[in-house]
Amino acid sequence: ARRHPPLPRRRGSAWVTKCMPCSSPHGRATSATLFALCAMAAMFGGASAGGDTCDTGTRLDEQIDLTRFTAKTVPAGTPIHIDPAFPKRRGERPETLKCLPHSQLSQNPDEATWVAARDALFGGKAGDGGVEAADAAVVPRLRGVTGPHRSLVSVPETLAMWMPQSDVAVDAESPIGREFAHLHGPHDGSLHVRVSPADARTLIAAGWAELHLLCGTRRIPHLGLVMVYAPRDEEERALVASVVEASYHFVRGDEPPFGVVAPREKTG
Repeated sequence: ARRHPPLPRRRGSAWVTKCMPCSSPHGRATSATLFALCAMAAMFGGASAGGDTCDTGTRLDEQIDLTRFTAKTVPAGTPIHIDPAFPKRRGERPETLKCLPHSQLSQNPDEATWVAARDALFGGKAGDGGVEAADAAVVPRLRGVTGPHRSLVSVPETLAMWMPQSDVAVDAESPIGREFAHLHGPHDGSLHVRVSPADARTLIAAGWAELHLLCGTRRIPHLGLVMVYAPRDEEERALVASVVEASYHFVRGDEPPFGVVAPREKTG
C-alpha cells in the first residue's frame, strides 16, 4: 500500500496533523486542498486515526464496529429518522482512507454518475452561489436549505448544503450542524452526513456507511457523523437522498418518523 509522510509540527499551534494524502490514486493534492485540510484539522483538533503514516485503502475496524453502539452512545430517547429496515447495499464495502481527509478510494463513480448524484441532491448545475431548482432534487424541497456551497470543513471540490443557523438544533456550536451534509468531488463521490447515532448504526449495519474518523474523540464525541458511500445508480441515489433528508430533519430537531430508542430492560 502507498504510504504518506507525516506533516511537520506547525509552529505556535497546539494541533498536529500527522498524516495527509499528499498523493493518492486520484493524483497529487493541490495547495488549496492542503490549506483546506489544515484548516479542518485545526477546527477539529487535528489528528490522524492512522498514526504517523497512512496506508491507503485501509479502513479502521472501529469505523464499522457495531459494538460501539451501546446504551451509553445510543441512549434511550435517541430519535430514529431512518427506517431500521433500510435496504442492504449490494456487494463489498469500498476501500476508504484511514486518515484525513476521509475519502472513498474504490468503487468511485464515473463523471456522468457523479453528475447525476449531484443533480439529485442540488437540482442542477453545481457552482457556488446557488442552483437551478428541480422539483425532484433534495435541496429545493428542504425549507431554508441552500447550496451547493464550498464546504466549511472539507476539501475545496466538496459541495455542501447549509441550513439557516437559526434552524440548527443539533451541533449548533459546530459547522457540522449548519453543514449537515456534503458531497465529495467526482474523484470520490461519497458523502458525509450528520445523523443520529441510532441511524448511523442502521446505515453501518446495512453496509452503506462508516463512522467518520474523528467520531468518539474530543472534537466529535458522538457517533453520528458518517461517510455514506457513493451511489452507483438511480435506485441508490434515491436511497442516499433519503438519508440526506433524514439528516436535515434530525439536525432541525423535527419529530422522528420511526420514534425513539426505547429504554433497555434491566436483567438480573
